Amino acid sequence: MQGEAALPTLRPPREPLSDGVVALRLWRDEDVPAIVDACRDEEMALWLDRLPSPYRAEDARAWLENVAASWSDGTFASFAVADVAGDRAVGSISVGVKSADDLIAEIGYWLARGARGRGVMTRALRLISAWAFEEVGIERLYLRADADNRASCAVAERAGYVFEGVRRSEHFNPRRGRRVDHAVYSLLPADVNGV
Repeated sequence: MQGEAALPTLRPPREPLSDGVVALRLWRDEDVPAIVDACRDEEMALWLDRLPSPYRAEDARAWLENVAASWSDGTFASFAVADVAGDRAVGSISVGVKSADDLIAEIGYWLARGARGRGVMTRALRLISAWAFEEVGIERLYLRADADNRASCAVAERAGYVFEGVRRSEHFNPRRGRRVDHAVYSLLPADVNGV
């Protein structure tokens, strides 16, 4: 119909997204060792409870195949988080369209132990949020984090995401042996642009 806005489609950007310190780039086969190393971290496995254990190179390669395939339908995009200086993958950040009609997408992320505590993921979250708003046309971003995962919640807060509340008993975490609450954060273009 004439006058209707086009639905958002996630397509790889021509160049990596970067703020001069952190870059979000497409995943590559040579990132397998970095993925394996990160996913063997016990703390990360505590929050990402569906990771195979022990995590192997075959798991990383299968994950990379899924990531590559997910770009094809335009509803999910996953980027390697890399420092600009070394171009080594130190984390992952993704955005998935949850409601195309309502222009809503969900963010997810993880960061390797050695890159934590330096603001890397906060920078990555700002980059992907700006891309989703400006290039894709998303009008609401949100993320969920285990309410006990203070580091993940702090990343959202430092990136300007607004705490909306807690979704109680939202997920059963087998590694913790119980149901967990998720803290929910959101960001709107007006939060970034001050409109």
